[in-house]
Amino acid sequence: MPHLRCRALSQPDVERLSLTLIDALAELLGSDPANFTLERVESTFFADGWPRQSSPLIEVAWFAREQAVQDAAARLITEQVREIVGSEVRVAVVFQALERSAYYSDGQHF
Repeated sequence: MPHLRCRALSQPDVERLSLTLIDALAELLGSDPANFTLERVESTFFADGWPRQSSPLIEVAWFAREQAVQDAAARLITEQVREIVGSEVRVAVVFQALERSAYYSDGQHF
């Protein structure tokens, strides 16, 4: 935990991102990198009835942090994605706050 889901990124892009992003986020959050998951979600985006290319979208499901920490995490994710896909690419980062009592690991909630 946290869980990061990447859309509109290729498998090689996510593989490359996995080399640095998890450790950097773990350091920012003071967490063990083993607690993170990074997933690539295969998706197709559409407009006007046709498939279209989309900008990267990173969804972060985590226990809510204070705004300054969330802002720093969003900047970090954006910077690292842009290092891979190019600085001119628009990157969306969406945080989904999870309730500790609704999150279970090995049958136990946090």
